[in-house]
Amino acid sequence: MSWLPARPGPDPAWLAARVAWWQAREAAALAHAPGAVAPAAPTAEAHRQARAWLPLGPLREDLDDALRAWFDLDALDLDLAATDLGRWRSWPDARARLPGVRRFALPSGLLLTLAAPDPARDLLFELAAPPAIGSTLGRYGARLARLAALAPGATAWDVGCGTGEGTWELALALPPGADVVGTTPCPLQRLMAERRDRPHDPARGAALRALVGPDPGRAVRFVRHDLLRDPPPGTFHAIASHGLLGEGIAAPADVARAVAALAGALAPGGVLSVADRFRDDHHARAAAQVAAAAQAAGLTPLAEEEGLFRR
Repeated sequence: MSWLPARPGPDPAWLAARVAWWQAREAAALAHAPGAVAPAAPTAEAHRQARAWLPLGPLREDLDDALRAWFDLDALDLDLAATDLGRWRSWPDARARLPGVRRFALPSGLLLTLAAPDPARDLLFELAAPPAIGSTLGRYGARLARLAALAPGATAWDVGCGTGEGTWELALALPPGADVVGTTPCPLQRLMAERRDRPHDPARGAALRALVGPDPGRAVRFVRHDLLRDPPPGTFHAIASHGLLGEGIAAPADVARAVAALAGALAPGGVLSVADRFRDDHHARAAAQVAAAAQAAGLTPLAEEEGLFRR
């Protein structure tokens, strides 16, 4: 449990009572609405049945209570509702979203495993860094290399850095001695980025450590930062905002505020890269919002590629 100081864990009597409550719900669901447990397809009706028979409210409360019994989430300033837990639409949706949850056919199995500290730790970190956040090596590799080549200097900001993969790819694309900051509003993502590791995904952590090596020759730091709330952490020659605008920040007014903040953090001649891997309709909407906001912020689009702007 070296990642986080551990508490004693859930009270065994409480945990047994909650597991029994869920097992009764699950038995009823299997008898009367098996589609609520393992639907052939995640249809609207499957989500509706799952929410009725395996309600999300009690599940979220039980997971929150169990994890708080292990970890001081208040000291971390971590709100579980702001993690993937708050995005679940139903139990089948939770299983589809997180590989660690997919191992359990029913909520009682997931809850029961939280009697031990290591599964609790892995669930906590997976909620903070689910596969959906897109922190995967190579996801934006070509764009990051292009941004580094266009930058008029060697200071860079990776906005919404997740667990740091893209931050390190950007840093390594810049000349030795580069100064790079990655920011995320999630304290656990920042911790994983700093350690170049994911407790719940050792293979991905090993790949990042192999990429960076023991002496990367770049100054890379990770800071907890909310783009819509906090002032920029400096002035930069290159700024990357990948997989954030149009998804994590989606409302047009918020996109405009975010782009204005990024434009204000660019040094003269600096370059902003906004890219995504959204589905086509989401991408088109996000690209249009960003282009309009960039024009309003006084940025000039570059002809090389969509989503590149110079101050």
